[in-house]
Amino acid sequence: MRTWFSFRRISQRCRIPAVLVNGPYTLHDEYFWTLIHPPAVLSLVVALILNWKLPTRRKLIAIPLIVYMLAIIATALYFVPELRAFHTSPNSSLTAAEWYARGQRWQHLSWTRGTLITLSYLALLLALVVREDEDRG
Repeated sequence: MRTWFSFRRISQRCRIPAVLVNGPYTLHDEYFWTLIHPPAVLSLVVALILNWKLPTRRKLIAIPLIVYMLAIIATALYFVPELRAFHTSPNSSLTAAEWYARGQRWQHLSWTRGTLITLSYLALLLALVVREDEDRG
């Protein structure tokens, strides 16, 4: 009996086609990210400076700032070079299986990076509920 729902079919359909990294319809999200990172980091630094005298808030704001900066470093050292390698994949001597394995690793590490950033921002939300008078005394 054939079912309409299949995890195998879903995983096959969810694969990002090569056209997103190569060809006339290449996705160029680097423009978005180069515009977003500076104000995001700046806003965290300003929040940290403005709350420096409040130890609990200072810690809760420093957590996402540190995680975000580590994520930017990881992006610069691994994710961006790997994306550039994907872009030049048609001229590469690597097999399709090797590219698939690299793509899967990149995707899983990217999900991990995003999850860690999201979890660190929970600390920032907690900083919002710390009352100033409780934090000083």
